Amino acid sequence: MPPERAVFTLDELDRAIMKILQRDGRETYTAIAGMLGVAEGTIRKRVNRLIEEGIMKIVAVTDPSKLGMNFMAIVGVHVSSSDLGRIIETLSAMPEVREITVCTGTYDLIIEVVARTNDDLFGFLTEKLRKIPGIAGSETSLVLKVPKHSYSWDGWRASQAAGRGIGEAGEITGERVIENARAREQEGGRGSREPYQEES
Repeated sequence: MPPERAVFTLDELDRAIMKILQRDGRETYTAIAGMLGVAEGTIRKRVNRLIEEGIMKIVAVTDPSKLGMNFMAIVGVHVSSSDLGRIIETLSAMPEVREITVCTGTYDLIIEVVARTNDDLFGFLTEKLRKIPGIAGSETSLVLKVPKHSYSWDGWRASQAAGRGIGEAGEITGERVIENARAREQEGGRGSREPYQEES
């Protein structure tokens, strides 16, 4: 069996920071600290920890359609070769391929492909994909519309205590973050230390 992955518990401050950055990854530490009523240094440490632990990334996300890449397709790929790693490496080097997923079920791989024109997509499928050794076949579905495309994920709210520091509608409520922290400290008898004061 594969080793169990480490599971990190997010508190309400972590969740509030992530929610703000999901809305606008350009927010400064000073602005976030002001929204949540904590020190700027605390925000900086929390963000760095979330990044270092691989819980989140802050990146620039491009929209291919704005760059003239108007054709998107989902391609299911059958692999006959056991050299799956080499095939993935080959596909990863192709600029048309945006995403590669290894999966169970009908296909061994599912890839997302973007192209500027229908001819470009046809060329990728016939001149590039089919010529990769080890690929036995593929099935292509042209994407007509994407009703939802989000890099935000709120699943941790279902798996952890929901609503602490984040309102029912998902809004950031800095007052609730602080109030909950103070309540926990009073219950734990830890005195009047300021909420989210990072340990030195």
